[in-house]
Amino acid sequence: MLLPDYLADASHYENLGWFFQQKRDFLLAGLRDSRFRVYVPQGTYFIVLDYSAISSAPENEFVRELVIKHRLATIPLAAFYHDGFSQQCVRVCFAKQQETLQQAVELLCAV
Repeated sequence: MLLPDYLADASHYENLGWFFQQKRDFLLAGLRDSRFRVYVPQGTYFIVLDYSAISSAPENEFVRELVIKHRLATIPLAAFYHDGFSQQCVRVCFAKQQETLQQAVELLCAV
């Protein structure tokens, strides 16, 4: 079976697990002293942050506040529920450039 060109060179995908694990671990280490409770992901490039120790606001309000006050975009978990069920948790993507992750750590630790 002939592989497409982008799959023929295994270097494009063989190290993806290690690549994303480094980014995840950087973000987790940076948030260790934040006020968020961090749920460690096992197979994704998102982490979930519980902000219940910071605010009692519903997720949609909290993410709006993060954007307006801290210029930081997150995803409310409530967006994945048909009834908008709020758990006071947000998703953060760590499939970003290193400088973006560093800025995210600084901003999240300031919340």
